Amino acid sequence: MSSREEVASRVLHETGSVLIHPYNDGRIISGGGLISGVALAAKSIKPSIRIIAAEPKGADDAAQSKVAGRIITLPVTNTVADGLRASLGDLTWPVVRDMVDGVVVVEDGEIIEAMRMCYEMLKVSVKPSGAIGLAAVFIN
Repeated sequence: MSSREEVASRVLHETGSVLIHPYNDGRIISGGGLISGVALAAKSIKPSIRIIAAEPKGADDAAQSKVAGRIITLPVTNTVADGLRASLGDLTWPVVRDMVDGVVVVEDGEIIEAMRMCYEMLKVSVKPSGAIGLAAVFIN
C-alpha cells in the first residue's frame, strides 16, 4: 500500500492532479459507501426503517466493527466477492455504526448459489458482489 501512496503522491506533485481516495473520500465514499448512502437516504425518508447490510465472511469488517463498536480493519480479505473487499473508512463508519441495524454475514458458497439462481431463473449473469443480497435473503 505504501508504494501506491508514494506513486500517487509523485503523480500529484508532477501533474498538479487532485487525489480522490478510492474508498474514503466524501465525493465518492465506497468502502461501506453503498450501505451508507442507502441508510442515509432511506432513514431520511422513513426514520423507523430497518437497514440490514450483507457482507462476505472473508471480508466481514462491518459486522465485526458493529460488534466491537469501533472500526475493525482486517489484515487480509478472502472472498469471491472481490467488490466487497474494501475496508470501512472514517467517513462511512459513523453512518454504518449509527444507521445500519444489522449485518448478515454470508459464506462464499451461498453467494455462488445465489449467482447460479440468478443465471438459471433470470438468465442474468451477476458478479458475486451483486449476488450477496440475494444470498443473505435465502440464508435468513
